[in-house]
Amino acid sequence: MASRESDQAASLRKLASPTRVVTFASGGIGTGYTTLLANIVVELVSQTDWKVLIFSTRRDYKLNNISNLYEIIGASEPYDLESPSDNVIKIRSTRYNNLDTFSVLDNLSLVDRDVSEIHKLEMQFKEFAKEYDLVVMELGHIDEYKDKFSQLSNEFITVTTTEKDARTKCYALIKNAFDVNEQIDVKLIVNMVGSDSVEFNQVGEGIQKVVRQFLEKDIELLDSVPMSADVPTASRHDMPFVEKFPDCDVTVSIRHIVTKLQENHEEYKTTLVKLGALLVSQLNVT
Repeated sequence: MASRESDQAASLRKLASPTRVVTFASGGIGTGYTTLLANIVVELVSQTDWKVLIFSTRRDYKLNNISNLYEIIGASEPYDLESPSDNVIKIRSTRYNNLDTFSVLDNLSLVDRDVSEIHKLEMQFKEFAKEYDLVVMELGHIDEYKDKFSQLSNEFITVTTTEKDARTKCYALIKNAFDVNEQIDVKLIVNMVGSDSVEFNQVGEGIQKVVRQFLEKDIELLDSVPMSADVPTASRHDMPFVEKFPDCDVTVSIRHIVTKLQENHEEYKTTLVKLGALLVSQLNVT
């Protein structure tokens, strides 16, 4: 009897909070963010049976390299989802059966709608997104935008390198995230680290210390990703390095990050009401 009640409770929770949303962003160009994101997502769909949506809010700015993301994951041309609504949502499938992408650039007809249409859009988006176990809301390189964040999910992952400028921009990005959501769970990846792991500890713990000192907040260090010639080699072949070089050090690091991201998956899921509002808010930032 207890087992049946437990199963029913789990089913009700899934109906009420079906989807987890993780925000990814970079404080600037040159951190390897796009390649890192693509490989994390590919490894995630490889390790799990989760259905994943990359929800990209990147706009049309000079250094927008979303095409690199599409090449690595083998994204199709955009196509219309079937819907009874007049608002047509376009998505792209990928070479992976459980991975799709949505891009604001593919859906400009939905951007900055009148306030009277927002509720209808929220309803449509929550119905669309609830089919996914995980939505990766990727914001691209934030320093290219003039605006602050609109809304953020409860999880926020950002990337830095060991370069001083990258660390400075990373701190500024984390500060902005906490300004929007004081309770946000911030996680940090240090990319393109040299062979000495001390470098990772110095950079990661240094940012942790500054955030704790000036913002009175804690952030989690997910892992470091080593610098490797295998990364550009895989990109030239339009492949994730986790597939082309499954035994290299950089792939091992990605696997470790993905294993960590699977922890507390159910607890991180959001309600349907918040899901629709969160996604539609990304369409209304000019």
